[in-house]
Amino acid sequence: MKLDLTLRLRKNTLLKFNNDSYILIKGSLKVNGTENNPIIMKSINKKPWKGLYVFNEDKDNKQNSYINNLIIDNTFATSDGILNLTGGTTFYNSNLRIKNLQISNSKAEDALNVIDSEVYIDGLKVKDSISDGFDCDFCKGKIK
Repeated sequence: MKLDLTLRLRKNTLLKFNNDSYILIKGSLKVNGTENNPIIMKSINKKPWKGLYVFNEDKDNKQNSYINNLIIDNTFATSDGILNLTGGTTFYNSNLRIKNLQISNSKAEDALNVIDSEVYIDGLKVKDSISDGFDCDFCKGKIK
């Protein structure tokens, strides 16, 4: 049995994470914040959290993910057992549309890492990243 998950977040959502936590989604992410009421993901304290990973195993049927007005703060790369990611925020094998994503204080090699995906970005702001702000491997798309 194949099970894919869609995580839906709406405006005024604030998610706080401890330093050992991360979000792993096998499926898609639907973030629907507004400019005045963005979704926020950040650490509970000054220690960074392990970030966000959205992946789809089916190469022939990529899941659609979208981000509208999201702020991600204070992440580092995820390392948990066999899961080792270089990005604080990672999308793998997705159809990804981004409108207004802000990532700050990333301690990962890549603040945003997108792999083997179709990408459309309209508004990406990365600040205070210790390394790459945006890494897009084996992708096609458009950045506005």
